[in-house]
Amino acid sequence: MGRMYENVSLDYIAGFFDGEGSVGIKVSRDSKRKYAYFFGGRIAITQKDRTILDAIQKTLGFGVVTMKGDGCYRLTINSENDCLRFIELMENRVLLKREQLRLLKEFYKYRKKCRDWHFSKESTLALLNLAERMQILNNGKVTKHLLKVKEHVVNFNEEEYNKRMNKVRAEKVERLKKLPPMRKNIPKDELVDLYVNKKLSCCKIAKIFNVHPCTIRRRLEEYGIPRRKPPLDLLMYRGLI
Repeated sequence: MGRMYENVSLDYIAGFFDGEGSVGIKVSRDSKRKYAYFFGGRIAITQKDRTILDAIQKTLGFGVVTMKGDGCYRLTINSENDCLRFIELMENRVLLKREQLRLLKEFYKYRKKCRDWHFSKESTLALLNLAERMQILNNGKVTKHLLKVKEHVVNFNEEEYNKRMNKVRAEKVERLKKLPPMRKNIPKDELVDLYVNKKLSCCKIAKIFNVHPCTIRRRLEEYGIPRRKPPLDLLMYRGLI
């Protein structure tokens, strides 16, 4: 059973983070974006004893503690605001991870300048360079995966991309054509027949016309068709009588 930790100081967290913490820039595959990648930051602390991580999380007021597959626990900070808050608290307290925290702050500053979150080719390469610098600080080398990603962006074919996107748009148009048409024009006589004579509910009528039930209720009001009162048992269930 782990020790009980209380009142963990920021200086203690800084020392613990220097020994057990990590800082990274994530490069995620995202087919919705033009260059198919998205970038985010992450700060983490790994430890076998969960109690110390819970104490750190309580002091910081942010982060999530989860269990890893190897039986260890990890305190993870993914939110940009929380990462920047952590950097603000720890930047001048840590010794070994100071450069990584400053590089992550530089990453967030540059990403904020990229108003188009789909990222241009130039901004994508700039963010990849920051991710490379982070990996060198952490491991002394760049992973094969990141090199492959950079090669993909450098050799990106704009013409092929446009052809692919035109094909995707055309397929979407064809799918929309196959959908049943929405009958927004709801004749008063049909509505009277369904609602007044056949006693159908607004939900059932909405399915017939392929519209939302609120649309049926609005048409009833517009046509001056009085709404039926709910059944007695429904009123009792809702506590209205």
